[in-house]
Amino acid sequence: MAPHDLETGQPELEKSTRGRTLPVKLMRKKGKFISTEQIRLRNDLMLIVGYLEFFNALDFPANIWNTIPVPTFALALMIVGGTIALLASITAFWDLRRSLRNVRLLREERAYLQRELKIARSKGLRIRECHIVAWLKHNFRELGWELVDRSCMDALVGFAAILVGTGTLMATGGANHRIYVASNLLSGYIGNGFVAVYGLINAVWSAYLYVRARRHKALVKECISDKSMKKRGVEIFRNHEAYALINGTTLLVSSAGSLISTTMWWGYVMLIPCILASVYCNILWRSKVGYYRILSHFRTSEDLEFNISAQILDSSNVQAMVKNGSVKTVLDQSQPKNLLEFIYENEMHDDVSTYLANEPPTRRALGIKPTDAEVVLDVQDLMTVEFGQLLEAVKACVAEVGFCRALDRERMLFELLGSYLTVERAMTKQEAMNTRKNGERGERRIESKERAHHQPESYVRFNT
Repeated sequence: MAPHDLETGQPELEKSTRGRTLPVKLMRKKGKFISTEQIRLRNDLMLIVGYLEFFNALDFPANIWNTIPVPTFALALMIVGGTIALLASITAFWDLRRSLRNVRLLREERAYLQRELKIARSKGLRIRECHIVAWLKHNFRELGWELVDRSCMDALVGFAAILVGTGTLMATGGANHRIYVASNLLSGYIGNGFVAVYGLINAVWSAYLYVRARRHKALVKECISDKSMKKRGVEIFRNHEAYALINGTTLLVSSAGSLISTTMWWGYVMLIPCILASVYCNILWRSKVGYYRILSHFRTSEDLEFNISAQILDSSNVQAMVKNGSVKTVLDQSQPKNLLEFIYENEMHDDVSTYLANEPPTRRALGIKPTDAEVVLDVQDLMTVEFGQLLEAVKACVAEVGFCRALDRERMLFELLGSYLTVERAMTKQEAMNTRKNGERGERRIESKERAHHQPESYVRFNT
């Protein structure tokens, strides 16, 4: 339910499917119910991944003090640096596992959207087609980021950390010529080569992200009339631009620096600002760009088409009400159906369902037995709970996750709006071109008929 509906205190809203999701499946674990279905794209990039650049630079004692005998202090640094690099690879592969989960869900969503697009085109539903194509473009950006900025980085840089860490530890036994050569290769061109390859791949992707964000920012400036909404949209897309520009540049410079550092000590000087920028990009993504969102195939098909601008304003209003504390007063004045609309449109239905399933009074109202290992709850189940209990559950969830849910939804909706404006403009332009071409063909046919009609009789006989 939109916040302005709550504020006006209107009677129960008409039944709407917008914002409805599939039932939530909960599983009992250690005495508490948790959501078992992975219905959200998660903004779960690990903070420690931002330090992978630093961990891979811990081969510096093996490359700088590449002499025999190895100085004692350098030997200690090699042991510490090599061990940390190897341990860092574990975090990279752990983050890779998380990323592949998101990739799987996004691919499932993409297949679902492509099916819906075929149906819309077969029925000639232009506006719906425009919305679904926008969702597909939005999905492409998310899928690309998970694959290039995350999975590829975790795999290549994580494997490089294993090679670099192994090579650095082997450098402690450099008195053996074979170990010395192998150490130089692993902590040198081979290990750092993976980082260089990833830097080149990411630079191309970052260029695409920068151009995309710049185009979306220009469209928001041009098409959005609401000043506060326009200002917020520009701010969000500037964060996208900053991330793409800094991340792409950082990885290009670090690629060169990592290769130079295999033979020249000053290569590590180049890596120092790259390490700091890598950490900054990680924090920027986690706090200003990334978001959690419910995936399309866990919603009804009707929810693919809605007024994006109105939803953005609603999300902004929810954030403001949570900040100033007025949301509790507004919720107290709501009607049962209004409250359910609020839950579903602000993507808190799984939070509220989990809360109700774990509270003894509402658990009984929902018909959950002590022996139940799994339960499935939908909107009809929530309506069986006493309104006062449901209201308290919503208040508790809003206090805990309400602001974050609204902020995530706002970021997602602005990206979707940028994609929609791009698609709508392209489709309008294509339709205009097709109309112009059809008009020109029609004019040529008319002109040819007129010329044939006015030909002299002798010319007609001769050509016949």
